[in-house]
Amino acid sequence: MRKFCEKIKYPCPKFKLCNNLDEALDFLALYKKVVIKPLDSQSSRGVFTVSTPEDLILHYKETKSYTRCNECILVEQHINGTEFTIDGIMWNGKHRCLAVSEKKHFTDYPNVASELLFSYSKYNTDILEKQHNFLIESTKLPFGITHSEYIFAEETQTFYLVEMAVRGGGVNISNKIVTAVSGVDNIGFLIKASVGDYINSQSLCPKYKKYAVLKFFDFPEGIIKQIHGINAIKNNEKIIDYCVNFNVGDTICPPIDDSKRSGYYTAIADSYQELKRTMEYIDSSFYIESEVNYDNQ
Repeated sequence: MRKFCEKIKYPCPKFKLCNNLDEALDFLALYKKVVIKPLDSQSSRGVFTVSTPEDLILHYKETKSYTRCNECILVEQHINGTEFTIDGIMWNGKHRCLAVSEKKHFTDYPNVASELLFSYSKYNTDILEKQHNFLIESTKLPFGITHSEYIFAEETQTFYLVEMAVRGGGVNISNKIVTAVSGVDNIGFLIKASVGDYINSQSLCPKYKKYAVLKFFDFPEGIIKQIHGINAIKNNEKIIDYCVNFNVGDTICPPIDDSKRSGYYTAIADSYQELKRTMEYIDSSFYIESEVNYDNQ
């Protein structure tokens, strides 16, 4: 992916495939702040932002342990800015963006997403969509649903590619959120394209723009004593899906990667104001009581 972007002169972070710690340290010395990643893992496992040799040495072995194909890691220039996701459809040489979100992260775990807000941003996402359509169309992908992520750097006013993939976004993004905010049945399209059925290209154009949020719970660490307000989620007509990964007596652990998050909800609304009211209601109504687990101190 990175090599392809270099070939077509598409904005992405500077990078280096590092076979040992010394190569990674040399790259850090050049760019001062970097992101280290395994080559073929998932759920942000083994991904760390480092700015000192000590931090790099501390995390290097863990990152390498998540690389399954060989004994190397990817080290990338750190791009500071706001992160975005884009889900779309590629068909007959044309890519269409269907759902764009602005992403937030946990304060103590900046590589793990805490919120994806769809159809609302203070940035000009029309520019991002045009840029991204060019990228996907340049790959000559025959067809598919796509999920990609970008960082907008204020300093250079540039959208830099973080990753692109021929798959839908996880945690119900591809199978629920995309259709809900755009009116396009992207999963139905994928099935039809895969078996050779006729596809009307007009059906792939967004029919409307609704608002959505994928919100991950952020509760303090500790043993859960009591759960309050679960019905605020269960009985809310704006909530199309939710997952609570804990019960009374369980221990809330820090979200060190995507798989360690304690749950989420997905809400859909006709306006940003309506969506914001729903989020505020859930934040005030659904909470837990916990006590510190001193065994983990």
